Amino acid sequence: MDIDKVILKINIKTILNSLRDILMNALIAVLIVIFYIFIFEEAPPILLYIVMLFFFITFYLYPTISIFYSYYIHDHNVEIDLDSEGFFYNKGQEKVLYRVTDIKEINVFLTAYKKNNESARLAHTKFFFTEVIMKSGTSIILTSLLSENLYKELMKFYPNVPFNFKIVKNTNLKK
Repeated sequence: MDIDKVILKINIKTILNSLRDILMNALIAVLIVIFYIFIFEEAPPILLYIVMLFFFITFYLYPTISIFYSYYIHDHNVEIDLDSEGFFYNKGQEKVLYRVTDIKEINVFLTAYKKNNESARLAHTKFFFTEVIMKSGTSIILTSLLSENLYKELMKFYPNVPFNFKIVKNTNLKK
């Protein structure tokens, strides 16, 4: 069955679904404590709890919540309707149509995890975006939470548009 239209939505349900990685990593931390208790038959030292909490907040919680909070505040209820004719950008009352004939090229920015067909390991590494450059020189950023396959949808809908892939090794959070 061919899909001729894709709607990308950014809303609270998307954000909550994306936070499942945080819950999975919290479960792993609990399993580490249980494993320690099972092996050594005593409660782990308080230092183990502090170190696990520090790494959990630093590497999982802060970057994930920062990106998702930014999406929710800045792009709440944004819809991007893709089809073979072009795409609609809908935000509130604003509705803009961009036609495929006006597209010069599409730059795809991927995290370092996406090269060699690896999938993203953490929730905040699933933040990809595409820059659509129009013939007029206008640049439009398309993205969505968990947007690993956004560029595949664009390639399917716009096979005649040139795509440039760029690997982003460091992603900075800017408000």
